[in-house]
Amino acid sequence: MAALAAIIFDFDGTIADTERLHLAAFQRTLLEELGLELTGEQYTERYLAYDDRRLFEALLRDRGRTVPPAEFRRLLESKAAHYERLAGNPPLLPGAVEMIRKASARWPLAVASGALGHEVRPVLERAGLLGCFSAVVTAEMVSRGKPDPESFTLALARLGRRPGACLAVEDSLAGVAAAHSAGMRVLAVTTSFARDRLGEADRVVDSLEEASDPEALAAWFTSLPPR
Repeated sequence: MAALAAIIFDFDGTIADTERLHLAAFQRTLLEELGLELTGEQYTERYLAYDDRRLFEALLRDRGRTVPPAEFRRLLESKAAHYERLAGNPPLLPGAVEMIRKASARWPLAVASGALGHEVRPVLERAGLLGCFSAVVTAEMVSRGKPDPESFTLALARLGRRPGACLAVEDSLAGVAAAHSAGMRVLAVTTSFARDRLGEADRVVDSLEEASDPEALAAWFTSLPPR
């Protein structure tokens, strides 16, 4: 296996503990605007890793509902406003800061997220991590969200690295699928799904603390058999 050349991180549920905040914002918006309910199980199993637009499109299709364009824009605006009020300064997940800082001293890093730029960059900046990333790819920069690989392929292009020499760090099934479709290897963390659900990943950890040693991470990556 080629030596590790770069790492691309998901954001929600991987770096920051924000999936629960997105869920709450979607729940409030759907109930207030459409009288629809969304359970945590439905969100995790069906919609996790979708960007806002794609989630509303999929959920409306699933519920047999259609809305005019102006109302759809209002859904997006309402969700964004609810999220902003709820999020504040969300906590980062265990091991994320240590792994990012240590890894950035050795490899170029990027973010490939289904969240919006104004939801990602301020959190990284407040944590002193924004400068660790050579590229930050967010929802408004791509036309197709995960499990489509577009966000990863754009991040790879901005890093100037081949996918086979790069590692994705993810928490969702859609994210794992997207990274593999882009030709990358995947380290999955069990913040959103149980270990047995993440079996398609190349390695599964319960916390990024388990992957914060650059030497051990590089050795593991090099030891992987060809796909």
